[in-house]
Amino acid sequence: MPKQIFIFLDANFLLVPAQLKLDIYSEFDRLVPQPHTLVILEAILRELEVKAARLGPQSTFSREFRLARQILEGHEHQVIHSESIPQLTENLTVDDFLLREVQDFIPLSQESADSQFQVYIATNDKVLRRKARFMGIPVIYIRQKRFLAVDI
Repeated sequence: MPKQIFIFLDANFLLVPAQLKLDIYSEFDRLVPQPHTLVILEAILRELEVKAARLGPQSTFSREFRLARQILEGHEHQVIHSESIPQLTENLTVDDFLLREVQDFIPLSQESADSQFQVYIATNDKVLRRKARFMGIPVIYIRQKRFLAVDI
């Protein structure tokens, strides 16, 4: 049975198509040619919506977020709704929540040869990349503002 491949998108990665005019979807297909599922946490979408509302509809961020949502709606993805989204604080960030959800999502160790899942996190956040690498989670990131690469 082939592995199921999931790519969890961080908040900053959702905005990449609008900010850099980079087609991350064709880049995902190039980088991970096997069938894969894009996954977005509802908490990340809410975080972006709150920021856009706080900055106002005419802000650059709000315009980029609206465009990113339109692009996202044109592609298949899975939104994970979590009933137990904790109160985010300085000690528990959305990044930490994302890492926790990814860990919970992986029923078997990715190091195991018979694991049925392969999970990536797509982010440009340096701190999140470092934490994910430490946990053994491969990271997809943007190189030279033109293409995606994997950091294992």
